[in-house]
Amino acid sequence: MRRTSTMTLGFVLIFLGIQFALVDSYQLTPRIANFLSEQGRVSQVAPPQLVQNPNQRPYSPYSQAGYQVPQQAPVVIASVPPGQRTITPPRWICWPLLFCGTVVLLHGLGKPRHHG
Repeated sequence: MRRTSTMTLGFVLIFLGIQFALVDSYQLTPRIANFLSEQGRVSQVAPPQLVQNPNQRPYSPYSQAGYQVPQQAPVVIASVPPGQRTITPPRWICWPLLFCGTVVLLHGLGKPRHHG
């Protein structure tokens, strides 16, 4: 690989590492989300909805203490609209990208220049 290509790859990896360090999640456009779901890379499963039985009291560690726990409203998770997906990469992914990018960039800097 040429010196400039190696250094460019190093810079790209470093910038991706910085990007992943600064951004928590990415929301895909409907066009890309539909394309990925058609390719089978993203599952179409919507998050489960939590339905509370009205006869069942919510679990609380304080319910065993002998006093009444106030009734809580059931928590309902909104389903994801079709074609809208959010990707949340792991928080640690920025560090390997930064380190690998630095190593590749330094490797490119160490290569001799070819004038020709």
